[in-house]
Amino acid sequence: MPPGPSSVVLNTVGVFREPYEHLVRCAQRYGDPYTLPHVFGQMVMTGHPDGVRAVFSADPDIYDVPGVELSIPLLGESSLILVQGATHREARKLLTPPLHGERMEAYGELMRDTTVRHGERWQRDVPFTMQETAEAISLEVIVRAVFGANESEHVRRYGQALIASMRTRSIAIYFKPLRRELFGLTKWAKFQRALKEADDLIYAEIAAARRAPSGSREDILSLLLSARHENGEPMSEREIRDQLMTLVLAGYDATATLVTFACYLLHEHPGALERLRVELEGAGANPAPKAIVRLPYLEAVCQEALRMYPILGSVIRLLKRPMTLMGYEIPAGKIVAASAAIAHRREETFPDAQSFKPERFLDQPPLSPFEYFPFGGGARRCIGAAFALYEMKIVLATLIRNFRLRLLPGQRVRPIVRGVTVLPEGGVKMMLAS
Repeated sequence: MPPGPSSVVLNTVGVFREPYEHLVRCAQRYGDPYTLPHVFGQMVMTGHPDGVRAVFSADPDIYDVPGVELSIPLLGESSLILVQGATHREARKLLTPPLHGERMEAYGELMRDTTVRHGERWQRDVPFTMQETAEAISLEVIVRAVFGANESEHVRRYGQALIASMRTRSIAIYFKPLRRELFGLTKWAKFQRALKEADDLIYAEIAAARRAPSGSREDILSLLLSARHENGEPMSEREIRDQLMTLVLAGYDATATLVTFACYLLHEHPGALERLRVELEGAGANPAPKAIVRLPYLEAVCQEALRMYPILGSVIRLLKRPMTLMGYEIPAGKIVAASAAIAHRREETFPDAQSFKPERFLDQPPLSPFEYFPFGGGARRCIGAAFALYEMKIVLATLIRNFRLRLLPGQRVRPIVRGVTVLPEGGVKMMLAS
């Protein structure tokens, strides 16, 4: 095994408290790759392009999905995130069309209008938390896109049920001995009640979509109902439920955090903010979403925010069979991790890597998927990456075009881990500018 630090406790705490910097410091001290002891097991970390290439280019069937049992209670056994092998490849094929291509343009106006509506609720001289606003926008967008919900009350009920099912999670769902009802008083019991409410709404919507006339709906659910497995069979209701839950919970959390980090970086760097505002104004009075997402500096801002604050600090894979990684023979049962936290801070790839410089994505040649991978890579690259980046651009552009904001003074945003993703501690406090 490669060298590395020794303390499981200190390194687990280090990753949760400083999800990027701790990994970078270890790489600087022990080299790349290195072995990181963690509560989930020994992880061989790499951010070197050769190491990342080895992780992402390996036969995907040599890997297991870590922690499947931990996530099944919420996401379900059919979730794209949790299945493997041929089952994963087929599920991915079924889910790709609703999240790419022309479907994206259909969601653009929804994203823009939702952002304006939520922004108009801000009051002058009253501070707000950007993370909370971005989460509200993201949740409404994903609920409307997935379920086709048009009525505000409908959206609210879906949102409350889905978020309650996620936020009532606790350590109880991760360890089978703690999964006890005890007259409905335990955290496991509360989680089960919240999950049942969300499931009842999802199954009711599936039934309604089946009854709807052909071609009358354009949401993701209706597209999944029309999808067919390779043997010609439709997806089961349980399969559809699991994939919808996965799309909603993954899409809601990640996109909101991307927008929040980007807002923070822009308002910390007035020159970049002004350059983006000029570009957006130059697009015309009411540009179509498809024109907005093609703006080069907006693209660069989003790419740089993703470089500095990737949602997943590392992409981890559990080995079923041994693999060779940069001269080391890693045995089965160990975890290998391609670390965006390390790769995105390599001075060889990104000079002055600690600084926010969107122009680097305008000036330099295209990067390989082993140097820059904010949405993971290989056979399990995030299937919602195109949707997330599209929404990030539309929401960010709408906020900058329609509202003049400022950061509350004295803030220094620190990334922390919540669940499996990274988000800004405190949520970024802002206010409408005078």
